[in-house]
Amino acid sequence: MNRKRIKPIETLSPAERAVFERLAKYGCDNDEIAARLRSTKRAVKFHVSNLLKKFGVRSREQLIVLHWSQLYAELKKSLGTTAKRNEPARTRR
Repeated sequence: MNRKRIKPIETLSPAERAVFERLAKYGCDNDEIAARLRSTKRAVKFHVSNLLKKFGVRSREQLIVLHWSQLYAELKKSLGTTAKRNEPARTRR
């Protein structure tokens, strides 16, 4: 079977995206997210639970790490960095 793999970020609802952004970018807790989005704490908990399931992680911290590692990978890809790290410079003799 040749199925196109869908990234979890593409399956997020607008509300989940908003919660994910506040959580991952700013490190907000549920109360702060609810206040900023003018939502209830219960709704935020629901969205966080959905995010954990969709991304296959167990904690908010893992969501944050996942978010920043994805951004780093995208940046690296867009810059086209293929050079090997710590490769010594070659000198002519």
